[in-house]
Amino acid sequence: MANLPPPPPPPSPSRRPKLPRDKFRGSGDGERPSMPRWAVWALVAVAVLLLVGPRLMPTPERAQFTYTEFLELVEGGEVREVTINNLNNQITGTLKDGREFVTTGAISLSDADEQLLKNQGVDYDYSTPTGNFFTNLIPILLPFFLIMAFFIWMQRRAMGQAGNIMSIGRSRAKPYQADKPSTTFADVAGYAGVKQE
Repeated sequence: MANLPPPPPPPSPSRRPKLPRDKFRGSGDGERPSMPRWAVWALVAVAVLLLVGPRLMPTPERAQFTYTEFLELVEGGEVREVTINNLNNQITGTLKDGREFVTTGAISLSDADEQLLKNQGVDYDYSTPTGNFFTNLIPILLPFFLIMAFFIWMQRRAMGQAGNIMSIGRSRAKPYQADKPSTTFADVAGYAGVKQE
């Protein structure tokens, strides 16, 4: 028995053996599954497309006129219908030949300009456009999601350090394994290095 090498030292109690990590089920030690990295990039891409996509869609070609040119076209009887936007004073309309046009008018149409539209038989209407449902919702929900993401990030960092607040009663003791061989004094009693001490 003197020719046997000494058994390896037992693992340090402060270190837990790492189990192989599975992409979708966590590491097996109670950790929640992690989201794949590509999913985060996919969510970012979808958000960018929702914000930028409508602006990239082609809009119908419209002729650009100054306000003075617009009034001259109305006096000449070339304008069929007009829509006046109350928010940005943009005037869009259709000429009698079917072409669409756009111009920016005064803050509000003067009584003389409104009378000119009536006298020339131009159908005109005032509109106050409302935004897209999602674009109206983004400024409300974005701060909420950013704050939630910050708290989730902080919680994950805290869990990686000394544990989190919810693990107060959890025991860190390892279960005893009966089939694991243990080293006794009788195993090392005949070893030459131990005798010298």
